[in-house]
Amino acid sequence: MRAGRSVEDENQGGSSRYGHCYAVLFIVLFAVLMAVIDGTVVNIALPSMTRFFFADLSDSQWAITAYLITMTSLLLVFGQVSDYIGRARLFLWVGLSSRQARLPADYQ
Repeated sequence: MRAGRSVEDENQGGSSRYGHCYAVLFIVLFAVLMAVIDGTVVNIALPSMTRFFFADLSDSQWAITAYLITMTSLLLVFGQVSDYIGRARLFLWVGLSSRQARLPADYQ
């Protein structure tokens, strides 16, 4: 805050430094919801996977364990990568990479 100006002067026009807090809150809550849904889908698919691969339930539960370990390790790795190259660049890189991986399937 500059000298001689009050908080009311800084917040004129309805904007404040916390103007986007509800947008950030919504994005974080949506991301948490998607993570919960993602884990739930794996748990719902477990009986079908067990029947398809003729496996025991204890063997097919390793699929959930492997999924959680993979997601957790990728979260740590990509968190560190985003610290180095920036969140926007990482988001763009992952988005373009996933699009390039889908391209051959689009032309079949």
